[in-house]
Amino acid sequence: MFQYHEILAKFQQSRIAAARSRTEAASSLTGPLRVSFKFQTLIRNALLFASYSAEKNTSLVFELAKARIRVTYKSGGGQLLIESPLLPSHQHLSDMRWHTLLFYM
Repeated sequence: MFQYHEILAKFQQSRIAAARSRTEAASSLTGPLRVSFKFQTLIRNALLFASYSAEKNTSLVFELAKARIRVTYKSGGGQLLIESPLLPSHQHLSDMRWHTLLFYM
C-alpha cells in the first residue's frame, strides 16, 4: 500500500506557495505552462524532471536540493530560480513516500 503526500504548489511572484487542496490548486491554473508529476526517493539531492527547447532557447528543471523542491526556468537571457519553503521539523520530501508536484506559471 502506497502512502501519498501531496505537494500542491503554484508559482506566485518568484516563490512556490502551497495550496490547501488539489481542487484549489487546479481551479487556479491559469498560466500557459503546467507541469504535474509524482515522485518518490530517498535521495536528498536529485534531478526530478528537465526539459529543454533549443528552438525557443528555454529550459525548465525540477530538482530536490537538500530535500526541498528547486525550480529553475531559463529563457533567452534570463533565469528564474525558486525553492519550496522548508517543511516542519522532521518532515522532508526524500522519505520514500509518493509526492505529487503541481506547478504552473
